[in-house]
Amino acid sequence: MNARFILAKYAPDVARMEPRNVGVILWYKGEFASKFLATADAAFVHDANTYRRWVAFWRDRMSGETVRPNRGKPVPKSDAASFDALITNQKGNYLLVDAGDVLSRMTPRKMDAAVAKLFAELVATKETSSPKSGRHFARQCDDVFQSANVQFKPHYAVEARWRGEVTTVHPDYYIGNGKPDAIAQRARLSSEVSVHHAALTVDAIQQSGLTVNRCRVLYRGSDLEGDGHAEQGLRLLKQLCPAIDVESPTAIEEVAELAALNVRR
Repeated sequence: MNARFILAKYAPDVARMEPRNVGVILWYKGEFASKFLATADAAFVHDANTYRRWVAFWRDRMSGETVRPNRGKPVPKSDAASFDALITNQKGNYLLVDAGDVLSRMTPRKMDAAVAKLFAELVATKETSSPKSGRHFARQCDDVFQSANVQFKPHYAVEARWRGEVTTVHPDYYIGNGKPDAIAQRARLSSEVSVHHAALTVDAIQQSGLTVNRCRVLYRGSDLEGDGHAEQGLRLLKQLCPAIDVESPTAIEEVAELAALNVRR
């Protein structure tokens, strides 16, 4: 059984749905471990007291022998369904998102270290414009879509089926109204977590009926330089769908072609 993890998110504007990661929750064999952004580091949160209450609420939900869902009966933590029960405890600006499996080998003793690693990779406390940063990569991808004149919805919630269960995923680029016509997902190849999250998102949406040719993974070719793990991650993603190097001269044309697929259905 693989460990699974949840991303706790804060959306400053629910209508725009551009959430920021504020915490990580890990479940493995009946145990939870978590780490949340300190209030002092969450300057983007509108109401610090509300943020504190939500973090305390989530921690309380994990503290007993059972997890109480938003509706329904408590679920024993030993049951994998307790993971899904915890996810139901979200509302408005405060979100919990299934981020998939941790594929590396896990033991109960490793959980705190694993949470710390996930937190370091996924919960940024400072704005950065470093060329290798996730925010810089996101801007590169956004620029490609804008240059291609492709309209999209960022992080739009999509109900999907994965492993026989209904789950909600948030692709980085959602094209269409209602059921998606196409999606694209960023994958920072230097981050194992980012690669696995992209794979989960694409796989879940494909299992719900979106064909392979309507999905794309976005990556940076420069991340492959001298990095065997990055090459391995890209090979994994290409097994799911085509990939677009956003640093390639053809990237804009490839994104425009993806958006045009729904016109020629």
